[in-house]
Amino acid sequence: MKIKMTNVTLAEVLGMLRKLKWGAIFARRSWTADSECMLVDMDDGDRVKDVAATGFAYFMDVGTVLEVLEAFGRRRPTMDEKLRLLSYYAENDAYPEWVFAKVTTAPKRAKPTKRAKPTKRAKPTKRAKPTKRAKSTKRAKP
Repeated sequence: MKIKMTNVTLAEVLGMLRKLKWGAIFARRSWTADSECMLVDMDDGDRVKDVAATGFAYFMDVGTVLEVLEAFGRRRPTMDEKLRLLSYYAENDAYPEWVFAKVTTAPKRAKPTKRAKPTKRAKPTKRAKPTKRAKSTKRAKP
């Protein structure tokens, strides 16, 4: 077991998730933005109980945190929303119903995109009147 980071808050760790590749997050309960936490590199033989003996509770591994946060989709959640979701997931191993509820507020309007300029249509040409073909005369062979 290698301790990668100590003396950081849960909010700080969540803020740098994209930079972290792996590791297990341990934090002091009750899990809030200000909860003291540490990031630990767990080897195959390591046990959560060994770290828990120091007063920290297993929160989640970095990969699971990233996966759980994908529930927000394209929406950018606040830090409070992230913590509520992750705390619920860590306690219940399930997603809360409110994550998938429809957004009741109107979404922000997207910037209008530039439309392509309409192309000029060619003016219709006048149709030529059909001409009468002159009757061909056949000459008799001499």
